[in-house]
Amino acid sequence: MRNQNNVIEFPGVKNIKLNNLQKELVKNYASIDLKMKDKNWSINLLNEEELNVLTFYGETLEFAPQVAARLIAVLSTSIKTNSLMEDF
Repeated sequence: MRNQNNVIEFPGVKNIKLNNLQKELVKNYASIDLKMKDKNWSINLLNEEELNVLTFYGETLEFAPQVAARLIAVLSTSIKTNSLMEDF
């Protein structure tokens, strides 16, 4: 289930909620990017906010090819690990 944010930007009006949302998006995007560029990328876990950013905006985010490949590996490993834990 997707939880879309219904923040609307009107021309000529400063929307503080929209500005805060954009700042959080940029902060979490940078955090994901930094974690996946780290030499220990395979053991870096994504927090709840980062996962929410990927859930809600993932199709619009662009990562470098290496970062994207590592992100796929980390998420796949996490899914696989969680499904194995559910079996027990």
